[in-house]
Amino acid sequence: MRNQADLLAHTQLSATTAVLLTLALLAAPVPVWSSTLGEDSGSELDVTGLTLEELMGIEIVYAASRYHQSPSDAPASVTIVTAEQIERFGYRNLADVLASARGMFTTDDHNYQYSGVRGFGRPGDYGTRLLLLVDGHRMNDSVYDAAAIGNDGDIDIELVERVEIVRGPSSSSYGSNAFFGVINVVTKKGSDLDGARLTAESASFGGRGVRLDYGRGLTNGLEVLVSASSNATDGRTLFFQEFEDPETSGGLTSNTDDESSSGFFTKLSYEDFTLEAAARTREKGIPTGSWDVVFDDPRNRTWDDTRFLALTHDHDVGQRSNLTTRLIYNEYEYDGDYLYDYGEEDEPYLLVNKDRARGTWWGTELQWTSRISHRQALVLGGEFRRNTHQDQKNFDEEVYLDDSRSSDNWGSFLQHDLSIRENLHLQTGLRFDHVQNGAEGRFSPRVALVYGPRDSTTVKLLYGAAFRAASAYELFYQDGGSSTKASHGLDSEEIETVEVALEQELGSRWRGLISLFEYHLDGLIGLTTDAADGLLIFANLESAEAHGAELEIQGHWKGGLRGTFSYAYADTKDQATQAQLSNSPQHLAKARLLRPFLDDRLSAAVETRYLSDRRTISGGVVDASMTTNLTVSGRLLGERLRLSATAYNLFDKRFSDPGSEEHLQDAIEQDGRSWRIRATFAF
Repeated sequence: MRNQADLLAHTQLSATTAVLLTLALLAAPVPVWSSTLGEDSGSELDVTGLTLEELMGIEIVYAASRYHQSPSDAPASVTIVTAEQIERFGYRNLADVLASARGMFTTDDHNYQYSGVRGFGRPGDYGTRLLLLVDGHRMNDSVYDAAAIGNDGDIDIELVERVEIVRGPSSSSYGSNAFFGVINVVTKKGSDLDGARLTAESASFGGRGVRLDYGRGLTNGLEVLVSASSNATDGRTLFFQEFEDPETSGGLTSNTDDESSSGFFTKLSYEDFTLEAAARTREKGIPTGSWDVVFDDPRNRTWDDTRFLALTHDHDVGQRSNLTTRLIYNEYEYDGDYLYDYGEEDEPYLLVNKDRARGTWWGTELQWTSRISHRQALVLGGEFRRNTHQDQKNFDEEVYLDDSRSSDNWGSFLQHDLSIRENLHLQTGLRFDHVQNGAEGRFSPRVALVYGPRDSTTVKLLYGAAFRAASAYELFYQDGGSSTKASHGLDSEEIETVEVALEQELGSRWRGLISLFEYHLDGLIGLTTDAADGLLIFANLESAEAHGAELEIQGHWKGGLRGTFSYAYADTKDQATQAQLSNSPQHLAKARLLRPFLDDRLSAAVETRYLSDRRTISGGVVDASMTTNLTVSGRLLGERLRLSATAYNLFDKRFSDPGSEEHLQDAIEQDGRSWRIRATFAF
């Protein structure tokens, strides 16, 4: 394992406010760093003698410490999902990527997809306890604090160079929402495409899509990437037992599960500057009859529109320091149409209730990194975000909610990295945040000790604390007493986590990881029904605790055959009652196998995921599930034509996810077998 201070010298550092305690080992992958901060700039890693398998194993991560480093040296448990894995395993969006990762799972209510990690995934929480970044830029919106991982996400998965999954509290680096971890989506450069590409796809349930990409690295150093896409699906005919009545179509609903989306993304890079712009719109029908709407009516639907602009300046100051500045502007618009019958029993009176949210925010970040000695590096910085609009409205014939707000959030952070010995490294970090809506004056520490007793072994000892401030939606949303009322006073959620991780090379073809963790949660915010009036309200419901373990083994063999197996256990309970939390699987097991053929021109990839049973919010249970996906892909005409076919839930297993408070269904059945065929032509 490399000396951490030397590593920083070979790394482009942004700011981190982490307090880490890391002891790490990375197996087969060999990290590559650019020489930007250190006097040892001539010691760049030589990769000319590596095999193809070894080259494909090279990994770096940015989000763990806000600078590039090997995952084994990072102060967290890290998973990297590469563009090659995304393509060969047929992942359709970020939710598919997260569902493949160790200890993570997703749920789907036929409107949005939500993420869960280490046994924690409250139904319908909008992914607020994970911070989502795109190239280091915060994407959680200013109204719901949601992390969009489904087809409402900002970036098409085909434009992703890698996804960095960093587990554990990271508020010491990023502030609110970095509660259970950070997901950083790193986009491709223009030179990664090196020309134009046209992609067309067809899928089950009337799915279809087209996208056009262009990317080029020009001789003057300018990198250009431009992409536009459009996708749609008619959706399934669904049956919900809870609506099995002649007056509600016998529980069957058709033409209500449709979805369409379109998006644009461009990325321009020149010398120290990078400019990114994106826009996406998504429309989705709601088939579940949530929020007590009229069942089986296509007028129930949601729209999500996102736009962002980010300008980053990343500049080396001499050989020992780096200054990174970022300016961002984001917009989020949500529209929901919900059909209600306000009439008498024999005289229906149908009315569409309209739900609206408008979020607009801009901000700036400044990060300074300096190597102050051979053994020490200092990272400090700050960020400011102005939420200019946090507006919510609900109306039909009457206006029930018309709430317009704005707020200012800012934070400053400091991190010190110390190489105690060549194989023993200590990282400490602290961040102070001022977040309006109940999190003023919040300190977040993290400490990591990383020890490498041998080149093939790394041990990490990790401690961190994080917080999540209540969102504007949780604090102020109400619909005039129809279904929901405002909570106003909510405290921030808090978490403390302790983790011990061991990473070990097992010969030349295997590597393994084992991690033991424990976390304590206080002030959990959740949607509940007030017994006094039957209205939904957000409240600080409970405290929780969990302990668990994760195991992962990766291997590769001659001929390019590669496989990964992971198992995760998490016992997550309400601290007062010791009852298992809802939507908290105790056991997760995953296996992936990739087999190339014909000099890698053809490949077959199979992935199996097991989820143990989960409690529902009413105290029921959804059964355990095991699903398998199979993808066959090929590269023809000298790499100019790429074809792939994926069968999802290959064996057509029936399984469900727990419903949320807004659903009549205790469990929502998921899709059976489905398929997708894609063709990409490069020219």
